[in-house]
Amino acid sequence: MNAVTSRKEPDVTKIWSGLLLAFAALGQETFRVTGTVVNSQTGLPVKGALVTVSGRGYLQGDSYRPPGPDNEREVLSDSSGRFSADGLAAGTFAVTAQKNGFASNGQAAGGVKVGPSRDGLTIALSPLATISGRVTDGDGVPVPFASVRAVAREIRDGTRTYRQVRSVSTDDEGRYRMWNFTPGEYYIATAGRSGGTVTVVATLTAGARGPEAFAPVYYPTAQDRVSATPIVLGPGQDYTADLRVHMEPSYRIRGTLRGAVGNQPVRVELLRD
Repeated sequence: MNAVTSRKEPDVTKIWSGLLLAFAALGQETFRVTGTVVNSQTGLPVKGALVTVSGRGYLQGDSYRPPGPDNEREVLSDSSGRFSADGLAAGTFAVTAQKNGFASNGQAAGGVKVGPSRDGLTIALSPLATISGRVTDGDGVPVPFASVRAVAREIRDGTRTYRQVRSVSTDDEGRYRMWNFTPGEYYIATAGRSGGTVTVVATLTAGARGPEAFAPVYYPTAQDRVSATPIVLGPGQDYTADLRVHMEPSYRIRGTLRGAVGNQPVRVELLRD
């Protein structure tokens, strides 16, 4: 029988200890960077944030010196928001932090020069915002499975543009919730039930009516985006945007798409006016 050997995962603590001993053997002094990650809006500590301490290259005379391969650490902040990165060689570092539910732009101001050690750094993470609400009909009855969308208004190259950033469906009580919004302006709209949509040109005439449906509604009560009021979100804001729709009889459109390739997704849309 052949002997079966088990492979053990490397002990990270022993590896770092070995590196520190290697630095000591070479006579190279090591340093640390410590600090705290906080919520930019409340000032409270942020637990479990991933803090990255990475070396930066720099100019020495007319030549560029890249960062050393040993000058990068990733650590997690503790329950008090504190972090500590040890065993760093002297140099200039970028210190950043990131965590779900916060904008990923948290960093210590400027480059952090190490040698001696640097203590007491503060990294502020900006919390992301949420939008929630309820979709009801004219009688206040909840509308389940309604498709709710968030459209961001942006300025690019001096031109105003619109981009859909979120899309969710209401639950059986007509409630919805969207999260992870950065500060800015957003339009909220509900348009039809969740499910596939398809592009056909058709004129609706009297015929077999389907279940009740509703025309698109933009928050708070507009029929189109031009007359809608955008929601202005700040960091960490929880905004409530309820929508009320008018139910009316619907119609059914059927057809055949010729020349479609099997197992390939096809987007079909019905555009009103």
